[in-house]
Parts: sequence; structure tokens; C-alpha cells
Amino acid sequence: MHEALRDLYDHLIDALKSDPPPKVRWILWYLARARLNQLLDREYANQKLKSFIGKISNGFESWFTFVIQPGVEPTNNRAERAIRENVVMRKIIGTLRNGKGTSIHERLMTVIATWSLQGLDSLQMLKLKLSS
Repeated sequence: MHEALRDLYDHLIDALKSDPPPKVRWILWYLARARLNQLLDREYANQKLKSFIGKISNGFESWFTFVIQPGVEPTNNRAERAIRENVVMRKIIGTLRNGKGTSIHERLMTVIATWSLQGLDSLQMLKLKLSS
């Protein structure tokens, strides 16, 4: 599984080096999702691998965003680091115990972190979005 996922990732990175047009990016995205589905649909005996496949399946709609959205990192490391402090704080204080509250909090923090990374004033942007 690791080798197959690595091959898929390497293929996508190589294909994106030339900054292909949107139509080609959508084709790459579609083919990558089809290949990932092939890997997920196989029968695996290893329980840890089955658990890993479950995690991939749960986030399937978010995979390969970097293919169709130029500027999005393939590993998502920058975005993960940007919201890490909020995730740790939420876990420490134990708030937002229901799924809806957690989802709203995470989305707001993601938007605010994105605005900050773009050099925008988060408070000003939030006021602008809420007033429109």
C-alpha cells in the first residue's frame, strides 16, 4: 500500500511541475481518485492497514485538492501548523464536545488562519464577511 500511494503521489507531483491548465488538472484529479479507490477497494488482512484505509476513506473528498487548486500544498503541512494551536487548546480545555460545534470552530479557525497567511486582517475580513 505504501509503495502504491507513494507512486501515485510522485506521479502527481511530476505531472504538476509543468503547471498544467485547469482541464488537465481535473483529468489528473479524476484519475488519482480512481486509482485511490482501486487501492481502497482491495481486501487487506492487516488490521492496522484496514484502520488506515478507513481514515483515508473518511476524508476521501478532501484528497488531491492540491491537484485542482494551484497553491495548495500536497502535504497540507502549512495549513496543519496554522491551526495546530487551536486544536491543542480545544483538547486541553475540553470544549466543543459535539460534532457540530467542533466543525464550526475548526472551519472558523481555518478561515482565520488562511487570511493571516495571506496577510489579510482577520478581524476586518470577518466583519466584512458577516456584514455581506
